Amino acid sequence: MADVVEREYFGPYGIAARNAVIASVLLVLGIVGVGGGLLADGNIAVWVRVVLAAGLLGGAGLLVWLMASRTIVDADGLEIRVLWTRRRIRWSELQEIDLEYRPELEAFAPGPIAAAHAYDSSGGRRTLPGLEPMQLAARGIDANDEVAALRAAWIRRRGPDWTPSPAALAHLLDRREHGDPWLRAIISAFGGAIAGLVLVLGGLFLDVPVTPLLLWLLPLAFFAAQLARGLVRRRRRIAAAGRLSGGDA
Repeated sequence: MADVVEREYFGPYGIAARNAVIASVLLVLGIVGVGGGLLADGNIAVWVRVVLAAGLLGGAGLLVWLMASRTIVDADGLEIRVLWTRRRIRWSELQEIDLEYRPELEAFAPGPIAAAHAYDSSGGRRTLPGLEPMQLAARGIDANDEVAALRAAWIRRRGPDWTPSPAALAHLLDRREHGDPWLRAIISAFGGAIAGLVLVLGGLFLDVPVTPLLLWLLPLAFFAAQLARGLVRRRRRIAAAGRLSGGDA
């Protein structure tokens, strides 16, 4: 990483124009191809039509979410925009800015997967849309250097009365040590999808009636069980850390 250069202006950060065009073209091709196939073939089962239509709608919704989400940096702090919601974190309320890499997801992408996050004084953790390697690389910007420069600007602007928040520190340290329970739940859902696919295909091979709904139900069940387990464990760890430190984290 290069030496941190002091800067006053940043962003705005959002989905890069090139990536937005690529995603839009792929989505349109998918809608035309799959939609045309569904209309042309009247023998496709209803549940297959529902699954494909839900997938296309989900892809369209994800693209809209990506294109509408952005991070704005100004003299007062950060503004996080996700669709129609806006959340502002002032420099004096900000506790940390970091770039978290997710090597377990790199098999699904052409390069490193990471996202920048901001921690506020209540212990809340907010993802900063657009401030991640793939989007910044499309604009010729190194994500590590950008986050380091933004963090340096926060340290200059947070004011002499800034104090660290025990709640934010507890959340940050727990995440760095134990990871993200939501990400673990998503990975678990992939396991549920594979299990459902094996059961459905096995039923077809053995001529045993197995409902195709398992392709939906098992991922949801795996996701919900893993998420509940992860959140409960995290809450207990943070509460224990607060008791040991004498704080209220």
